[in-house]
Amino acid sequence: KCLGYDPNIFFPFAEKSGDSYSRSYVRGRENTILAKSICGECPVSEECLQYSLLHEPHGIWGGKTERERKTLRRRLGVSLVPKEPINILLGFKFGG
Repeated sequence: KCLGYDPNIFFPFAEKSGDSYSRSYVRGRENTILAKSICGECPVSEECLQYSLLHEPHGIWGGKTERERKTLRRRLGVSLVPKEPINILLGFKFGG
């Protein structure tokens, strides 16, 4: 469901611009509310949240903010799993 939306909506505080902090903060809060409402109507929101608990430290995933997911990870005893570089996935080794 999030396909087709501006990705900045789901990463509301990552924008870098010349705006003042207060204007950026207000835009970030508005985008957070919008992203959560989009996620709330999404049929794969639960799967998205499950994926993000293991792999995504930033942005809004499955209707949860970074802080909400961090709290959920702590409560569930789950840690982020680093994404493997493509060379490791393909079986290539460095240095011989």
